[in-house]
Amino acid sequence: MGIKPRKGLFFALIMVTLTTATLADDVKPTATPKFPQGTNAFSLDVSYPALIDPTIMPTAHVGLQRFVFDNFSLGAEIITIAVVQPGDDAAAIGLIGTVRHHVIQTESTSWFIDFGFGPVQASNRVPEGGTRFNFITRIGPAVAIELNERVSLVTAARYWHLSNARIEGSDRNPSLNACELSIGLMWRW
Repeated sequence: MGIKPRKGLFFALIMVTLTTATLADDVKPTATPKFPQGTNAFSLDVSYPALIDPTIMPTAHVGLQRFVFDNFSLGAEIITIAVVQPGDDAAAIGLIGTVRHHVIQTESTSWFIDFGFGPVQASNRVPEGGTRFNFITRIGPAVAIELNERVSLVTAARYWHLSNARIEGSDRNPSLNACELSIGLMWRW
């Protein structure tokens, strides 16, 4: 089906950001963790699950993370979704638990693996033949690019899955799978 122009533009923006950060960075790992145990982080981001489907689902996230070990955090995000789909459109809100492990750090970047899972409630069935209550699972790589000592630009590309875990039987469990692309800001203290 190919990538639609706006999806291609968003994907290109993320790839340029990642490439620029890597080329501009001194690729030597840092000796001290950028996110020591006890650090907190607040994040705001927008994402777009690029579905191979007529459904469009831009999302916004507000999150808090607590680093329980050096470079390893547990957190939660409130997610809001605008669902434009065949049939009735919907609005959705959910709570996603997150786990992040920062595995590669350089002078101005920190690469991490991001995992999230949680329930989402929608105003109409999502997708159309499914249910109002679903779960979102996502996992993938991300990079935090320091803008200053407390603020980072964060970009990510994740596998994204939405389904209801067959709570109303397998007939009412159409799932959606996508590559989720996101960009946002993270403040740490």
